[in-house]
Amino acid sequence: MKFNKALAYLLILTALVITGCKDREPAEPKGTWIKHSTNSEKQALGTLELKDNSLFFFTTQAPGHTDTKGRYSLTENQITFEDDTCYSPGTYTYRVSKKEITFILLSDHCAERVKILEGQWSRKK
Repeated sequence: MKFNKALAYLLILTALVITGCKDREPAEPKGTWIKHSTNSEKQALGTLELKDNSLFFFTTQAPGHTDTKGRYSLTENQITFEDDTCYSPGTYTYRVSKKEITFILLSDHCAERVKILEGQWSRKK
């Protein structure tokens, strides 16, 4: 009888741990994110890919925009972007969940990058 109770408690505990882990938020922002931004009167879809090898790629359908690529680095809840279109790095805090990532400006002298990155992005399905 004691064995059956112990086994039942163990099964319940295992189920709770598995369920809790399933909903756990990712620790890092790697993945593909999308954001609709308004540029003048038109709305354009931007895609930000954060690769495993610390490379990022930003593409958009906005007219006149050149796609951007560069490197990113992570420190706790901060992310720093460096690319050839903006000659100084930009640093942001970020909050990430399964479905969204939000970038909050800390320091960036590149107005165009701030306009693109800052705010909430959705994970691409």
